[in-house]
Amino acid sequence: MVRERVQRALSLAWCLAALAVAPFAMIHAVPLQASQVKFLQDCQTAWDVVFPGWSGSNPDCRRAENVKCDSSGMIVEINILWIDLRGPIPDSIGNLRKLTALYLVQSHLSGSIPTTIGILTNLVNIYLYRNQLTGSIPTAIGNLSNLNTL
Repeated sequence: MVRERVQRALSLAWCLAALAVAPFAMIHAVPLQASQVKFLQDCQTAWDVVFPGWSGSNPDCRRAENVKCDSSGMIVEINILWIDLRGPIPDSIGNLRKLTALYLVQSHLSGSIPTTIGILTNLVNIYLYRNQLTGSIPTAIGNLSNLNTL
């Protein structure tokens, strides 16, 4: 009788533990929204590079290298460091409305900083050093009230 109770209690405990872990075990694709895909495609075209996970008509954010996304498929961070890209930052960066961090460091990017960056009001950090960017910093960056680092 005691043995049966112990076995039932252990079975119940195991089931409860399995249920607690189940949501984390079900990893599902997080498709990027169309505006986010446009930016990634524009980058690949401008920089003549293919990043793993950025290709196709509906890239999966979990597999997209150098980006982090939120649960709704919006890019919140771009992290491209020391990759020889060469080319401009696409204007479609303005599509990344939830972007909080932009790290494009020592990547030989050229051209000017797009003015569309000024509509990314969630940006906290922008690191663009060691590139060949030209022109002035767009005045629209002054609209970024959350910006800590430029």
